[in-house]
Amino acid sequence: MLVALDLRRGMHFGSRNCFKSVLAAHTASLLLWSALDRGERVGGMIVKQQITDFRPARSRHTVLSLIGEMADSDPDGSDGPELPLAEQLEQLRRIARPGSSVFLISDFHDGLEEKTLEALRRLVRHIQITAVAINDPLERELPQAGHYVVADDLGRSALDTGDSRLRNRYQRAFDDHMDALTTTLQGLRIPMIRMSTEEAPLATLQRYFPSRQAGR
Repeated sequence: MLVALDLRRGMHFGSRNCFKSVLAAHTASLLLWSALDRGERVGGMIVKQQITDFRPARSRHTVLSLIGEMADSDPDGSDGPELPLAEQLEQLRRIARPGSSVFLISDFHDGLEEKTLEALRRLVRHIQITAVAINDPLERELPQAGHYVVADDLGRSALDTGDSRLRNRYQRAFDDHMDALTTTLQGLRIPMIRMSTEEAPLATLQRYFPSRQAGR
C-alpha cells in the first residue's frame, strides 16, 4: 500500500482547525499505520517543490520516515514552478508495482486536466487507486457578507461578499468542479473520499472502511 501525498503550495491553506496540508498528512499517517498493522508493505511519495519517494517495506522505519518528510514541509521553500499532478502520477509509476493499492491525497485543483486524466488511465490498468480529495469550507462558501481585502503573490484586491450573485457563482464553481471530478474518477473506477478541514479524518475513514482499523 502506498500513499501519494500532494503538499504543493495550494495545500497550505485552511480556515477551520488546520491547513489542508495538515489534514492530508494526518490522513496519510492513519492509512500507513493501519496498513502496517495488517502486515502490508507500505511506502509512498511526497510532492512539494520536488518529489521524494519511499520504496514499500514492511517497516516502522519507513512509516516514520514518511511522517518526518511530511512534517518537514515548507510551502515557501522554492520559488520555482510547481509540479503538475500529471507529472506526479508519471513518477508514481516508478514505485507502484502492479497490484499495488495507492491512496492519492490532494485537493485536485488540476485533477481534471487532460494530461492528468491520461496519466490516471495508464495507472489504473495496473494498480488500484483511491482518491482522497482534501478541501476547506472557505473554498466552497465565501465568508459572511462584508468587505474584505484579499492578497496573494500577485497583489491585493477588494472583495464584497454581500453580493449574492458572486456568492452563488463562487459556490457553484466549487460544486461543479467536485461533481465533475467525482463523475470522471468514477468513470475510471477510482473511488473518491472527500475530506474537509472541519472534520476529523479518523471518523471519515471509518465511514468508508468500517471493517478496517483506520488508525492505531
